[in-house]
Amino acid sequence: MSSSLKFYKENIADFTKDTIGLELFDNWSIFLKLLQNQAKILDAGCGTGRDSNHFLKKGFEVVSIDPIEDFQKIAKTQFNINILKMSFEDINWIAKFDAIWANASLLHVSHEDHIQVFQRLFNALKPNGILYCSYKYGEGQTLKGQRSFYNFTENSFTEFIHQHKLFEIIQIYKQEDRRPERSHEFWLNCLLKKS
Repeated sequence: MSSSLKFYKENIADFTKDTIGLELFDNWSIFLKLLQNQAKILDAGCGTGRDSNHFLKKGFEVVSIDPIEDFQKIAKTQFNINILKMSFEDINWIAKFDAIWANASLLHVSHEDHIQVFQRLFNALKPNGILYCSYKYGEGQTLKGQRSFYNFTENSFTEFIHQHKLFEIIQIYKQEDRRPERSHEFWLNCLLKKS
């Protein structure tokens, strides 16, 4: 088990309290505007199921996955959502989804392993499928307690996408963290289309 997964398992209550009520209306709206009605979305690394719940309320079909079992209980209790216990490495669907939402989840995947995970996400998307992902804004790897974060800026992420030619960039934008105590931290939000 990675140290990041271990952190979430050991700090599930605090993490849930910190994030379950966050409303990402701007990000949700930008993402959903790119989709047809009743599109099928994979929420990859869904955590508490907060975002899945929003998409379901908007009428989309959602499959939610996360490797941490405790999130299954929280999502079921809070939102009546069933989460599949899966990591990125378990994804083996072919052309099943119109879109993938990977909010604050790919940031724990090392840069060395990123292309393998992106290939799995690429395979799981239908032609012209949409991928949203977000990262801590910065360069290289940073450590925060037990967790490893693999960061990107506009330039480094653009270079990664152009190098591997799986996706086209629709939009990249920098955003301040929504949590008041973290207003000094920034996120890189990325919207991509399957080439």
